[in-house]
Amino acid sequence: MRRAALILVVLLVTGCGSAAIGGPSSQSADCLIDGLVTWPVGTAWHEASFSAVDSWTRPTPAGPWDFEALGSPFMTEVRTVVAAGDAPHSEVFPPDAYVIGSELSGTAGTRLYRFYSIGTDGLYWLGDSDPLLAVTVDPPQKFLPATMRVGQRWEQQYRDSRYDVVVSTEHEVSGCGEVRVPAGRYPNALLLRSTYRYSESPSSSTVLTWHVTGVGMVAAAVFSGADDLASISVLTEHRPAGR
Repeated sequence: MRRAALILVVLLVTGCGSAAIGGPSSQSADCLIDGLVTWPVGTAWHEASFSAVDSWTRPTPAGPWDFEALGSPFMTEVRTVVAAGDAPHSEVFPPDAYVIGSELSGTAGTRLYRFYSIGTDGLYWLGDSDPLLAVTVDPPQKFLPATMRVGQRWEQQYRDSRYDVVVSTEHEVSGCGEVRVPAGRYPNALLLRSTYRYSESPSSSTVLTWHVTGVGMVAAAVFSGADDLASISVLTEHRPAGR
């Protein structure tokens, strides 16, 4: 149970954290994403998740990557930027935290809220809350740097207060190319590979995420271990605030 819950946490972290990276990008500039951008309250991302994708194969570092025809999703999700004070247990976190709420299909009224701090050098994950409790990570995690380019790597560790487990992470920006999802086709998306290992367990998770300037994360593939595909999540709509 703990292992499955941690894999779900990895997926949700990836989805929410990536939404705060933006900036100019081009293939000729080594697919550079330079500058930290956050979106106003009310901005929303609609996603669909798939658990069985027989025709999908492990991607190479260079695109194009096609996620346009994956069958019927087993779950949909809407992520929305919310005011920090509107999230439950917000007193556990800084009052100026950047917060994204996530609501899954079939769970109307039940949300997970992910808290971040915005630093000059990147986006830091502080923890989560739901109607029952708040969960913190120690130390706060530099989930995505302000500047991303192919070949960039970083490693970290944090302790999850819910399970009292230490998670070791390795991240590498491993590729660049066109990505195709139901929300559109985007050139010069960056492919980020993240590996998560857990104390007191031989298990690991690998997450591939695709990031696009001005939009955020547009696709994610979660693996149990290195090669056993668990799920794929793709962007179906990006709705700026007020639309």
